[in-house]
Amino acid sequence: RRIVPLCRLLGPKAINLSGKHVLITGGSSGIGEACAVACVSQGAKVTILARNAQQLNEACQRILASSKNPGALLSGL
Repeated sequence: RRIVPLCRLLGPKAINLSGKHVLITGGSSGIGEACAVACVSQGAKVTILARNAQQLNEACQRILASSKNPGALLSGL
């Protein structure tokens, strides 16, 4: 009999974000920006929302610069 750890059955599963559209609130800094970087790198089309337009524009530039996806699609609102 083989014992399978419960965490392997209930743990996070890989999600294919390629071609999906992801909306991230608070995407101009911190966890939101890190999520945007990860999603763009995986091929998702990403829209980020932020309260400050200048921080939003700067975050968009940083996200695209750090992306390993040359055809990345990112928009900020």
